[in-house]
Amino acid sequence: MELLRFHSTESGEELTTMKDYVTRMKPEQKSIYYITGDSKKKLESSPFIEQARRRGFEVLFMTEPIDEYVMQQVKDFEDKKFACLTKEGVHFEENEDEKKKLE
Repeated sequence: MELLRFHSTESGEELTTMKDYVTRMKPEQKSIYYITGDSKKKLESSPFIEQARRRGFEVLFMTEPIDEYVMQQVKDFEDKKFACLTKEGVHFEENEDEKKKLE
């Protein structure tokens, strides 16, 4: 996984590694968020990434046909679980501001 590179919501036109992604993760972020699809352009406008972006979480764009298969086999990287934003059950951790709003 260390050799793979992906576009992301934060990388612009550059590709990013998993290791670089993990170093940029917010302290409260427990999962590596990703989305699969045909093209970076389509994924950038996907409604599935809105909640992650609102929280300031980076999302990896996986656009190669084999990416979805690989992600079914690989469950984590550096003790961080992978979470596909198009699958049911994706849970975002509440930050301190959100916890205060609920009280």
